[in-house]
Amino acid sequence: MMKLNKVVAVVAVFLIGFCGNVLCDNAEMDKISEFCKAKEKATDADMEMWKSGTEPKPTIVKCLEACAGEQMGMMTTDNQLNVDAVMKVYAAESKDEKAIANMKEVLDECKAVTDKDRCESSAKILKCISDGSLKRGMKQML
Repeated sequence: MMKLNKVVAVVAVFLIGFCGNVLCDNAEMDKISEFCKAKEKATDADMEMWKSGTEPKPTIVKCLEACAGEQMGMMTTDNQLNVDAVMKVYAAESKDEKAIANMKEVLDECKAVTDKDRCESSAKILKCISDGSLKRGMKQML
């Protein structure tokens, strides 16, 4: 099972990137991972790269993260961040009002980030979230 960071439910998956260990249960994450592996035609080695957080991210990892974000409703069909979906999950899991407010600021800063390529868009969104979180002294998620 993937080791996932707390906040990026949002993610990568958008999944490692988009799914935090508190934000998605293992069974849900396993289903999404298997679906995305098949959809993106990823190999077992690709999945290991995704799970390990390899940097720089190869295109297949970016595409796996995009797929996960799409499946979780955290990335829209026009390759943008779905702020409401991410905040709904984050607010349900975090009881820290300051952290919730900080995450909302980060997501608002990142909501316009996109690219015509869904894989690149996912990578750019996750980088924006990571950078915005670090700027606010939040724990790095990605």
